[in-house]
Amino acid sequence: MDENKVIHRTSKEEMWLQFGPIRKSWNYETKVGKGVRVSTVFIGLDFNTSKSPMLFETMIIGGKRHEETHRYATLMEAEKGHKKIVDSFL
Repeated sequence: MDENKVIHRTSKEEMWLQFGPIRKSWNYETKVGKGVRVSTVFIGLDFNTSKSPMLFETMIIGGKRHEETHRYATLMEAEKGHKKIVDSFL
């Protein structure tokens, strides 16, 4: 991650060493209804091989939108995405 909080591809070993503390401590979770929550985490695995690494994931757990998933390349995008999903329940 650079000074602008942008993540760049690296070897798996480098990534796990560099982002270990983020994986363990970075997690947003917001309850948005009875039995429904929005969770955003640093997943540390890039499932998008052709574009920017998508290392953050927001998932809705419970309710009609259960397992709806959104992925983001940057911490800033993940924070904004989490808020947007939470706001969609208001």
